[in-house]
Amino acid sequence: MEMKPEYIAAIVAALAIGYFLLGRRKAPEQKSFRCARCSKTCQHTPRTINAWRNGKSKFFCDSCHSGWVRFHPNTQVGRIRGPGSRSGCLGVLACIVFIPVALIVGWLYV
Repeated sequence: MEMKPEYIAAIVAALAIGYFLLGRRKAPEQKSFRCARCSKTCQHTPRTINAWRNGKSKFFCDSCHSGWVRFHPNTQVGRIRGPGSRSGCLGVLACIVFIPVALIVGWLYV
């Protein structure tokens, strides 16, 4: 059975939608920041990038942050996730993208 251009376009569209849904995770435009406590200029770390993604506007260098954590160990806010807990977004996205593609390919060759 021959692949028609419409089917190829549908597959390409499904792949493009999947790419845009996955997308690249955003990062701050500036590679460095000034610590809100000691005014030291530092490079962003995964911790500060995640804080930026969560809408924070004040960032702290690693030494100031570790000092704060040392004196406030029980006030940490957020979910504590174990190694076995996952949010499931990737699995849902895979179902949304791959099931239609599999149906189209199955329909073409059956």
